[in-house]
Amino acid sequence: MTLDWKPSIEPDPTNYLGRSEWTDQRRSGNNPDFDGQLTEIRVWAGERTETQIRENIFRSLTGKEAGLVGLWNFNQVASGVVKDLSLGEHDGKLIGNARVVSASVPKPSELIQPAVLVGTVSDGSGQPVTGATVTLSQGDTKVQTASDAAGNYRLFFRKLGTPVTIAASKGGKRADYGTKPLRRGNSGSICGSSQP
Repeated sequence: MTLDWKPSIEPDPTNYLGRSEWTDQRRSGNNPDFDGQLTEIRVWAGERTETQIRENIFRSLTGKEAGLVGLWNFNQVASGVVKDLSLGEHDGKLIGNARVVSASVPKPSELIQPAVLVGTVSDGSGQPVTGATVTLSQGDTKVQTASDAAGNYRLFFRKLGTPVTIAASKGGKRADYGTKPLRRGNSGSICGSSQP
């Protein structure tokens, strides 16, 4: 069997960091550009273990490490070209509003650990609710996701111990988990009567 199929439209061979390759999603606002800072980007051949990541996260690399296929640290930028310090020499280019600024790298003790809330949305009879919009509000920040076929959801947010409000809605109905501080080990189930 020979595979000589080609898509009718060739995908863009460019890889973007901080920007989606899906132009229609970007334009609709569903996949906005990254708004933040990157100190260094590393690409490895193969999956890294948690131990390997933790051992090297604050170590300066030379670009010659075994398995490293891309290293951009933004220390060597000329005319918008970011040098790849790995042996692959895959230089990048700053485009759009991307720029290099001076900033301090946080110490390990200063890192904000993201929190993950995992839970289930179910109706008053305990049946899972598929496709419910689950919203977590924390101060001025809101994150949303949809429940899967089993009613499960997963939300990522920044600060444990800070009060959050969690709600689920679908088809004009809404259920609230309430406002409370979440601690490590909490899980959330949104169940019960719906409010219009």
